[in-house]
Amino acid sequence: MYYFLIQKRKINTCKHGKSAELIETLTTKLVEMAATYGPKLVLAIVKLFAGLWLLKRVGKLIRKSFEKANIGPS
Repeated sequence: MYYFLIQKRKINTCKHGKSAELIETLTTKLVEMAATYGPKLVLAIVKLFAGLWLLKRVGKLIRKSFEKANIGPS
C-alpha cells in the first residue's frame, strides 16, 4: 500500500511543473550527449569491427604461409 501512495504522489507531481521541467532537462541533456558522443561511438564500433576483420585476415595469411612452409603447430 505504501508503494502505491509513493507512485500516486509521483504521478501527481507530474501535473504541476517540477517533474515536467526535470523531464525536459533530462531530455535536452540526452539529446546533447547523443549529438556529442554518438558519432564517436559509431566510429569506435566501426574501428573495432575493422580491426577484428583485419586480424582474422592476417591470421589466415600466417596460417597458410606456415602450412606452405610445412611448419607444424608447436
